[in-house]
Amino acid sequence: MVEWLKLMVQQKQFEEVVDKELEIKPTTSELKRALLTALRCVDPDADKRPKMSQVARMLESDEYPVMPREERRRRRNQNAETHRESTDTNKDNDITTDAKIWARNRNMDPPL
Repeated sequence: MVEWLKLMVQQKQFEEVVDKELEIKPTTSELKRALLTALRCVDPDADKRPKMSQVARMLESDEYPVMPREERRRRRNQNAETHRESTDTNKDNDITTDAKIWARNRNMDPPL
């Protein structure tokens, strides 16, 4: 069943997995969100499966996980770059602060 669902999602045949007898059909984005969330819940690696609180947030979110893959990658890369820059800035600030403390302890002018 899981393999069939993966195949349907890969082929973007979301409507094929919906019960034809449902009175109210979900929108494509609602269906995609539910299917992708379900696939995360049956990940073979138990450590990668979301907690129930995460599942609830995923199903309620207007953004997750229907955002295009390229957009998710771009945001993830952008966040990683921002974190890296922040870490580099903190290292520079730490070095500058360390140099000032060192100079002050030796009654010297700190380096510029």
